[in-house]
Order: sequence, then structure tokens, then C-alpha cells
Amino acid sequence: MKPNAHNPLYYLYNYFISFSSSDLVYARSLAELLFSMKCLSCWYDRESIESSKHFPTEIAKGLEQSRQMIVLVSDNSVASDWVISEVWSMLSNDPRNRAGKVIPISLDGTKLPGPLRQLQTLDASGGFSMELIDSVVALQRRDL
Repeated sequence: MKPNAHNPLYYLYNYFISFSSSDLVYARSLAELLFSMKCLSCWYDRESIESSKHFPTEIAKGLEQSRQMIVLVSDNSVASDWVISEVWSMLSNDPRNRAGKVIPISLDGTKLPGPLRQLQTLDASGGFSMELIDSVVALQRRDL
């Protein structure tokens, strides 16, 4: 049987982490916490793209293979065309995020720009606490 988005086994990753390269330390820390505390897998470019691979193609695969996206919101990420493009790609079939596929986490109080501002944002300005990790897990969609 060919995998499809309605088959829960279709997704290789629980989360695609979208972030600015300036915020790599936060992306790596979050991925490690989600895996060590909750056994949840994360796709993020520094760990998931092999050298010499075509970056845009691999990002598209990562988005397709991930159940949900965590976008790390910061002054750096809202200025990144890559991050905004990744968010819009994940929201392409659900621009209002009704299915809850995008989970924004603000690192420094920054809000998403323009129409993305409507998305409820978790606050990580105090770091990645157990409460924050539990909030992310509570938003995990098992029916996607």
C-alpha cells in the first residue's frame, strides 16, 4: 500500500523545526528535549540534510514527512525568507491553521509578521521549561 497523509505511519517525524540559522542552538536544544523527554522525533536542516544534497528539495521532503511544524519565532526568524516560506508551505492547504499543523514558539517575545500573527504563540523567552514541552506535546495532532 502506498503511504498517504491519512495514514498515521506516513510521517517519519513528529515535528519539522523551522528556525533562523542564528537560532540553531535553540532548535538543537528543543529537538534533543523532545526526543529525550517524550521520544518525539524532529526534522531540522542541520541534522537532517546530508552534505551535497539540494537544500530546497530536502526541506520540501522534510515538510512532507513531518506531522507538524514548530516555528521558532525571533527577530532573526521573522527576517528570514526561508522560515516564512517554510511556514507558508506547511499552511498551504490550511491558511488559518485550523488543523493545528503549525506551533509557533517565541524565543524573545517576537510575533510572527502579517497574517501569520493570528497564530497563537507559546512563550519560550524564559527557556524551554518542562511546562513548555508539555504544552507542545499537548498540541500534538495524532489524527493528521
